[in-house]
Amino acid sequence: MAHHTQFAEPGWVHLPRGAPGLGPLPGGGAVVTRFNPRTPAGELEFSIVAHTAGAANAQGVTFVLPAGTHFAPSALNVWFTNETTAFARVAPVVNAGDNRYSIVLEPNAMYTLTTRGGGGGPAPANPVPPSAPFPFPYADDFEGYAAGAYPRYFCDEGGAFVVAPLPAGFTRAAQAGPGAPAAPAGGGNAYFQLVTKVPIVWEKNPDPYTLIGDFNKGSQWSNYTASVDVAIDPSAIPPSPPGGPVQAAVTARCAPAGAGQAFVPAPGGQLAAVGAPGQCLGTTGANDLYPGADDVGLQACAAAPAWALDAATRQLRMGGGDRCLDVLSANASAGARVIAFACKGGAPVDANQRWALAGVSAAPGAVALQSALDAPPLCVGFKPLPPGPEAAQPYVFLSMRIGVYERNGPPPSGYTLRVALSENATVGGAWALQFAGASLAQGVTAAPVLAGVFHRATVSAKGGAVTASWDGQVLASVTDDKSGYGMAAVGSGWHAAWFDNFEVA
Repeated sequence: MAHHTQFAEPGWVHLPRGAPGLGPLPGGGAVVTRFNPRTPAGELEFSIVAHTAGAANAQGVTFVLPAGTHFAPSALNVWFTNETTAFARVAPVVNAGDNRYSIVLEPNAMYTLTTRGGGGGPAPANPVPPSAPFPFPYADDFEGYAAGAYPRYFCDEGGAFVVAPLPAGFTRAAQAGPGAPAAPAGGGNAYFQLVTKVPIVWEKNPDPYTLIGDFNKGSQWSNYTASVDVAIDPSAIPPSPPGGPVQAAVTARCAPAGAGQAFVPAPGGQLAAVGAPGQCLGTTGANDLYPGADDVGLQACAAAPAWALDAATRQLRMGGGDRCLDVLSANASAGARVIAFACKGGAPVDANQRWALAGVSAAPGAVALQSALDAPPLCVGFKPLPPGPEAAQPYVFLSMRIGVYERNGPPPSGYTLRVALSENATVGGAWALQFAGASLAQGVTAAPVLAGVFHRATVSAKGGAVTASWDGQVLASVTDDKSGYGMAAVGSGWHAAWFDNFEVA
């Protein structure tokens, strides 16, 4: 990452696909080139990053700037990494004439050749250690790290996990069995999953989990027990669902009489919806796609904003401020969501923020909101939104014998104890012993699983015998041969969760 990120700045661009400075190297590996398109006259800034993973032999490579390039640098600074050398600055590559820069690239190495003089840092205090099996047994109580640190060896697959001070008020469930009183958690550090909303991802994304250990066949990570203290953060308790259907504002073909599209301007500037007593044009919550935007729909008039049409720009401004009625992504088809978004400038303003108030016969003084997006025009209408999908009940999990690394979102292919938050303080939490998301056994814990309370989760495997325990009580013992070795992991849903006193033995 340092080879790339320390030698470019926001605003730099890649050479286009197919350019000689972007693509495979003839002897194995690949190269990518970024440059600064905005350098002042007399300067040329670029960085070449090459890797030779998989190359069998060293290869000589010459990078040539196009003929007629002015102000070519006399030399390129070089940083180098391989299995024994970490991000070292080495001898520069000199311009040999005709803007040619030649270098011999070792196999299984990484290079940055750059016009930039910065980058890099002091040599590591400790040399890169030789390859060795992962430690076994292994434990981490997460003490001794700074807040916000990444603990040794854990590798996040979804979400984000950091060391954090444990908040006051957490307790630990007694190990003596159901009904025993909880004890104070004792403060100190714990391992914290902090991402609370599903991100917009490049590919599919697994629910938050972080891996540790060895997935090499024949390693000691075969017949072992994994244990960890787990707690669901109180902030994860799902909110109560809103009452009644939500009426969302959408674009629709304009109805001649304004049926379902009519508003009567109120003295305070609100737009009262005809046929929906007490409801006005307002906002219904943050839009999931556009940061800073709110979805628009029907809102109780007592809480609804005023709207004012700007005669010059034809923008319908909310509350006289800097947010305007907007059609999401300028979608000119019926059914597009209507949002409140930052008012745009320019002359003329984009069509998705230009509106007209057209008289309709639905009620005295009623108007329809006509968009300039299409001809015939689109109008603001409403449709009931079905209740959103129920948020998954907050849960935590411990997994072991993960012998296969799978991309793009599936649950880990290991033996996983997943336990959900109790729906109330009188029932146990739903649990399942799973492999790759499929349940091998399931049930309900004897005691409630409440937010802010640490419980001890344990999964052990010896041969084909797999056992899951919760607070010292066996939940399930099964016989299964899907995996005989592999890594461990801890994880949760998309909510804050805590993990402490991790151990494999």
